[in-house]
Amino acid sequence: MKKTLFAVLLLISSLFLFSCGKDVKGKAQVESYGEDNPETNKSGFDFDEKELRDERLALGISPDTIKIVCEQSAGKYYYDHISKPQQELYAEVYLLLKNHGEDVLVDAPDEASIGSVFLCVLNDHPEIYYTEGYGYRKYTVGGKVFFTMSGKYIYSKDECAFYDQKLEEATRAYLSGFTKYDNEYTRVKSVYTKVIKQTKYDREARDNQNLLSVLLYGKSVCQGYAKAVQYLLNNLGVECTVVTGKSKGGEGHAWNLVKIDGDYYYLDATWGDEEYRELSGEKKVPGRVVSYDFLNVTSDDIAGTHTADNVVSMPVCTSREANYYVKEGLYFDSYNERELAVALKMAVMGNQGYLALKCSDKDVYQLYLDTLVTNKRIFELLPKGSSIASIDYIVNNEQHIICFLF
Repeated sequence: MKKTLFAVLLLISSLFLFSCGKDVKGKAQVESYGEDNPETNKSGFDFDEKELRDERLALGISPDTIKIVCEQSAGKYYYDHISKPQQELYAEVYLLLKNHGEDVLVDAPDEASIGSVFLCVLNDHPEIYYTEGYGYRKYTVGGKVFFTMSGKYIYSKDECAFYDQKLEEATRAYLSGFTKYDNEYTRVKSVYTKVIKQTKYDREARDNQNLLSVLLYGKSVCQGYAKAVQYLLNNLGVECTVVTGKSKGGEGHAWNLVKIDGDYYYLDATWGDEEYRELSGEKKVPGRVVSYDFLNVTSDDIAGTHTADNVVSMPVCTSREANYYVKEGLYFDSYNERELAVALKMAVMGNQGYLALKCSDKDVYQLYLDTLVTNKRIFELLPKGSSIASIDYIVNNEQHIICFLF
């Protein structure tokens, strides 16, 4: 029975895509259908709620499956930070995307809920690599509003079967060498390091908005880095999600939130890639492939360079227990010449070519700069017999990090 009084079709292409340094959000295209637009109404939209609900069931969306998805989703960051009605919509959207659903009736209260829940699902599920946007139809029937939703799929079900197999093989290779005895810090550091070392930053990379770009092709941008880190750490039993927002300068960016031994930290594998730093106009550390400046940092550490979108609230990260510099004995809360000399000796004797250290605050940071750089004390701390005649340095003022190059 034809009861369509008014319907709106909104197609959102590439709703939430990032290409580090360039925001590439798609533009919405809106068309109207119904009595308000008789010309387009000639194509006709028949709305039959019973038929649509039967199609939902055929796709696998039922009260039982919604309950199961909700139970399985508990512990995922975005799911845990939305309301119960949104969680149920989250389960519907997840099932819809998982099964490549199109024009599926969803129990959404409004357009905004569809958009925000869609983002929550994608940010919690890096394995949904084949979806880059969504579309919906809005129907007003007898004063009641209904929505149907479609995913924007870049790969068909058959193609996904192929890529899933490739992804499984690549994941096994990436995670080879890990054992159940590795602690969470070791897992996080190793994944961060592997992703950076095995990925080339490339704005033109294939599938650069999802994890395939990293795990299958070794080329990506920030969204790909973040999705791959999330996926690999989740496979290792470490809680990790994607954070999207802006980097300094207002450019679209993506990074990660990770939970280590009960505490939250931020990490940014893209900004840990020395190749990306060089492409961004920053000085590259000779001989260094991986920078650990953005491995397990606090909210204060990242606040000057990263601003998260308000999809859900992000935690205030205050712990430094799992910060790279703390864990590796390169964190200083006061001037400690003995420990500095030991660290410098290890770097020189190991032919590392550089030594990076982090200070607890701006006062300690300034003290190290004054003493080691202005007063050139760094030369007196070199190990005996060293032939180093000159030392350069790079500073990270936001995080109070000094990197000496020799």
